Amino acid sequence: MAYPGTQRRSVGRQPHGAEPRARRRKWLGNRLAPWLVLLLGGAATASTAWATAARERDDREERFASETDDVLESLATTARGYEVVINGIQGLMLGDPGAGRDEFRALTDSLLADDRFPGIFGAAWTQSVAAEDVAAMHATCVPELAGLAPDPAKGAAFVVAQAEPETISIARCIDAAIFPEIKTVLESARDTGTLQISNRFDIPTDLENEAGELQTGFMLVKPVYGPGGVPETIEERRSSIQGWAGTMVNGDVFIPRGSGDAGYRYRIELYDGESTKADSLIAVSDREAPPDGRKRVAELRLYGHPWTVRMTAVDHAAAISGVPMTILLSGTAVTALLMALMLVMARSERKAIRMVYEATGEPRGGSGTSARCWRTPPS
Repeated sequence: MAYPGTQRRSVGRQPHGAEPRARRRKWLGNRLAPWLVLLLGGAATASTAWATAARERDDREERFASETDDVLESLATTARGYEVVINGIQGLMLGDPGAGRDEFRALTDSLLADDRFPGIFGAAWTQSVAAEDVAAMHATCVPELAGLAPDPAKGAAFVVAQAEPETISIARCIDAAIFPEIKTVLESARDTGTLQISNRFDIPTDLENEAGELQTGFMLVKPVYGPGGVPETIEERRSSIQGWAGTMVNGDVFIPRGSGDAGYRYRIELYDGESTKADSLIAVSDREAPPDGRKRVAELRLYGHPWTVRMTAVDHAAAISGVPMTILLSGTAVTALLMALMLVMARSERKAIRMVYEATGEPRGGSGTSARCWRTPPS
């Protein structure tokens, strides 16, 4: 019941100015929301694509380091395996100092059968012969290569007493000291009492034709003194040396066969010493690699001798899989689609409100602003 002179407020009446502010907020939200979705969606997509690419790079770096470590370890293991052949020769000569060519051939045939030691193209037993004994040696050991025969006028000789297999048996009775790299490693092994690796050297594939094709490789040699083991002083070692057990290795076979399962994914270059100078190259694998491929240069030291190994990835190291790009494109497409959907929905809402207003005459802000007002009740 209303009393005279009093007024009442209609239900739903908004405070003055509140409704326009709400309308403006809604209008602003409808227009900013799609762009906010585009901004946030684009940022999230780009962040995910970048993180995926970074993870791929890290994984590739880790895989590269692991595989190149495997290559180095495989090369070292293959080279150390040659010591089995050397120890076999040492055991034969210690057990039977008078072992002849037949015994030596039987031993090397059994050791080198089935290509168990890839890269070895020859095994040899070398003896130190004093200058005064060289002439007498010619009576029992006549070299087929007269030009490489020991010369008494040059002093003591390092005579190859045995050499197998048949392909290098022609080297029997020659003076190994004619080859400076071989002489150096024989002297070093004798004086240190340890197994030594020679510097790189070139040997004709056909020893009878020095002008023919050359093969580059290295040699492993181990001094043999006698049943008493290695003498303590250099002088005693030099006076009691019986000979050297050695293997000759072809670098062109050693690299591809000795680099293990990971080797085929890299171009491998083996250098003698601590540099990668062209004249110190021992061998290179036949794999081709891009000039800008991922590279690693590492030192490999065996028996105190330094090698430098350069490994270049055969596949393009800078390449990244299509996953990050797929994430970027698909995320961008989804974000754009969502933004377009929101724009269409906002436009449809505005159109619907306009149609209602045109049909009913109600303002677009909704009811509560037309007939509802302050009024005075009848008296």
